[in-house]
Amino acid sequence: MKSFSGNLLEWLSFWNSFQASVDKNSDISSVDKMNYLSGLLKGEAARVIQGLPLSESNYKRAVDLLKEHFGQKQVIINARMDALLKNPSATNIVKKLRSLYDTCEGYMD
Repeated sequence: MKSFSGNLLEWLSFWNSFQASVDKNSDISSVDKMNYLSGLLKGEAARVIQGLPLSESNYKRAVDLLKEHFGQKQVIINARMDALLKNPSATNIVKKLRSLYDTCEGYMD
């Protein structure tokens, strides 16, 4: 599994992979899940759960904190839109689409 450093664009991929391999695996204890999770987190993501000691009860708290911090749907959508608009070719496409829209605006009534 890949590590997660806090990049919002990578959250869903990371979480889906972790959830399928570890989180939903009933053969793994919560302490071991917490250990796996903390081992895969880097940078900002690691700081989110940094103060939580390794324990059964803290695994759920760690997951909740990470989802709260990185898993908000609207924040992820905004990050994806920002990434698209920062792409130079996307900017040109947006300008072209706007120009096309402006040209056709009178015909759309």
